[in-house]
Amino acid sequence: MNSENTILLIDNSNSRTKFRLCINGKVGDELRILPTNQITEERVNDALSDWCFSSACICSVVPETAAVLRSSFSCPVRFVTAHDNLPVDFSCYEGRATLGADRIANAVGALDWGHLPVVAVDLGSAVTFDVVVRGEHGKPCFIGGVIAPGLPVFYDYLGTRTALLPRLTHRCSSESVHIGQNTEQAMRCGLEAGGKGMLRGILSDIESDLGVRPFVIATGGDASWAAKCLSEINLVDPMLTFRGLACVAKTES
Repeated sequence: MNSENTILLIDNSNSRTKFRLCINGKVGDELRILPTNQITEERVNDALSDWCFSSACICSVVPETAAVLRSSFSCPVRFVTAHDNLPVDFSCYEGRATLGADRIANAVGALDWGHLPVVAVDLGSAVTFDVVVRGEHGKPCFIGGVIAPGLPVFYDYLGTRTALLPRLTHRCSSESVHIGQNTEQAMRCGLEAGGKGMLRGILSDIESDLGVRPFVIATGGDASWAAKCLSEINLVDPMLTFRGLACVAKTES
C-alpha cells in the first residue's frame, strides 16, 4: 500500500482503541481494535505492521495511552484540539481548553450530514451529547453539551455496590421485556429502562433550550440499541468520530 496521501486515524477511548486509514480524504472501511488497557508500542506496531501511512491523527481521552501511541510512530503525529481552523467554531465554549478530543471530533464529524442544529450522541462508557448550531456569522458553532454515565457504568455499579445482586455483563437486549421474571432479568429491565429514560430526558432538555428539535446522530457501542428504542435519534453513524478525525487531519493547526 502506498503511504502517500494516507493518514492513520486513531480513536483512543477508555475501553478500546480503534484504527482506520484515511486514503485520499476517504475513511477506509477496515477497522482494527486493541483494548486500551493493553496498548504498548509493540502491540500497536504488530497490529498495524502491514499498513503504510505518512502521518497519524489521534483522538485520545486517555493521556497515558496517548503518550504510548505518540512514541509508537516515526511519522508526524497530530492530536485533535479545538483550534481555530476547524469547520466548527469552538470559541464561544468557555471550557474549550479542556474539551475532550472525542467530543471535538464528533462535533466536526456531525457536519458531514448537513443538518443544523445537530446533536452528536456518543454512547460508550460515558454518554456525551454535543450540540452544534448555526452561529451568528453562519459558521457552525459548538455551544456545549452533556456528559452522563453510560450503560456499562450502570451495570458495573449494581454488581459492585450491592451484597446480593450479581455483576452482569453489559449487553443491551432487543427483547421488549419490561417485567423481569428473575433477578438478572429484573436488573436488565431496570438498567435499560433507566438508560432510555436518561437519554430521552437529556434530548428533551436540549430541544427545550434550543427551541427547535435538533437532528440527532448516535455513535458508539450502544448506538444501535438506543436508536431502536428512541424515535428522537435520526440516524446511527459508527464512523462519526473517524469522520471528524479525517477532517481535523486535513486542516492546518
